[in-house]
Amino acid sequence: MNSVRNSLAKCRPVLMHIHTSYSGGRSCLGYRGAYGHYIMCYGTKGNNYLLADPTKGFKTCSSSSIDNARSSDFMKYYSVEII
Repeated sequence: MNSVRNSLAKCRPVLMHIHTSYSGGRSCLGYRGAYGHYIMCYGTKGNNYLLADPTKGFKTCSSSSIDNARSSDFMKYYSVEII
């Protein structure tokens, strides 16, 4: 969460590569099936991420739900510099 907030404070949204299903359950976004998926975090509110999802639209999810969906080494977050 701190790294995400630091990136957002520099006006850099965060591209999140997550897995739609993981050993702890599913993220709050409610996908069916198990596959890799990209979402964009454009803000935080308390312990929640404000997300833009290309298939679900704008959502607010707990950071733990999304952070737990990074279930493997290749699922990462990327700070995006907009020029």
